[in-house]
Amino acid sequence: MPWRDPGSGGGGSGVPAIIPAAIGDGVTDDLAIIQSTLNAAAAGGDPKVACVVYLLAGKVYALSNTLVIPDRVLLAVLGRGRGASHLLAGAGFPINTPLVQLAPLNPATGFGCRLEGLTVDSNHIAGSIGVYTEAAQEGSGLTNCLIANYRDTGFKNVSGGLNITAQFNEFFPSNLGANYGINVTNGNVGLYNNSFVGTATAGIRLTSCVAFVAGVHVEGHTIGVNCGGGANAFISSVDGPTSLAAVTDCVRLDGGDERVTVHNVRKANATNALSDFGNSYTNTDANLIEYVNKSMSLSGIQYAPRNSNGPAVTIDASLCTYWTTGTLTAATTISAPSNPVLGRILVISFLQDATGGRTVSWNAIFHGITLAASGTANQRAIIEVQYDGAVWIQKSTSGWVA
Repeated sequence: MPWRDPGSGGGGSGVPAIIPAAIGDGVTDDLAIIQSTLNAAAAGGDPKVACVVYLLAGKVYALSNTLVIPDRVLLAVLGRGRGASHLLAGAGFPINTPLVQLAPLNPATGFGCRLEGLTVDSNHIAGSIGVYTEAAQEGSGLTNCLIANYRDTGFKNVSGGLNITAQFNEFFPSNLGANYGINVTNGNVGLYNNSFVGTATAGIRLTSCVAFVAGVHVEGHTIGVNCGGGANAFISSVDGPTSLAAVTDCVRLDGGDERVTVHNVRKANATNALSDFGNSYTNTDANLIEYVNKSMSLSGIQYAPRNSNGPAVTIDASLCTYWTTGTLTAATTISAPSNPVLGRILVISFLQDATGGRTVSWNAIFHGITLAASGTANQRAIIEVQYDGAVWIQKSTSGWVA
């Protein structure tokens, strides 16, 4: 939907709609004047072109109940920088209630209902939701907002429509805990470059929806992106915690009929890059495979290589793909890997010391090994094996090379 240029008017008035009369002192209830201005802008404009309503910068607008963004209205701030103006749950705000709602419920539709550049502060109220919708359609969503102090969900989309977006936002749940930063059930959404910092169950929860998720940074939450039953999602570039290590899973599947592609996960201080609770994987890093009875593909998962030095090298196949034995200083035996999973690939590298001739022998579970038993001084070798459900079979080897 095209947006009306600010100079061409808001609500048909010839100028953008601005709300100077609302006191914005953080105490006085400003709900009525803001809501009436939004409604007038929606009623007075071209039904094919959305209009803009501005809040003044440097103000805190207290609300006594939910503010509804009507059809074809963008609520933004007249000033620079995220958080230049606040919408705050004021005195007497009810529990279990959204602070802002995109699109009215009667009639239950709204195109181009948006927030931009605002702080939405739920003020730690029990059960609070920052932004809620169950009727918004394409062009609706929130951009460059700070969603703070919610105790249920930052942005909740229930039975949403097509092409709803949340992009370039920061989510800070109440220090009393929360469920989700973004919670989507049904609908079609695009979630781009959102960060989640604080104590909550998950940054993003997806259930029975189609979602494109790109650019997620999470700190303190239990899960970065949590996919429930019916989630059909492409998830790219998830960044685990760098300081707060409370994150258990960067991406978690909950055991329904998820159809998920996961691409580029940096685990950092999280426990797992990926986990699948539905198939009872309780691994300590990630079983990065295509699970049986799941439609899921994985690529670009980053995790540290593991070192395991001889004389007996023990590999945990659930931890990572790449293993190095370090510099061989004695005869070495590669033991049977623990936690093998059908289709798992292991890449193992060796380096002879300055003496050379250090032999490498293999457990009987390894089949088809063609790497020579030893190399000369300072030679290297890499071998790749794959698990077929019973044995590990060599796929390729470099041989011993200088």
